[in-house]
Amino acid sequence: MNTGQYILSVLKDQGRSQVWLADKLGVHEKTFSNKLRRNSITGDELLKIAKLLNIDLEKLKNEI
Repeated sequence: MNTGQYILSVLKDQGRSQVWLADKLGVHEKTFSNKLRRNSITGDELLKIAKLLNIDLEKLKNEI
């Protein structure tokens, strides 16, 4: 599992959408979808996503 897949999994578990998260990050939904698919999320984006979705970064590290 890569970071993008993990984020999608958390979104699904929380009943949230990629569109919701893209909006919270201030990124166009297509751009965000491409970032997840290509696994090209920056460190800053990952920190923001972790905060928004309450992701434990240590758990994320162990999952990927």
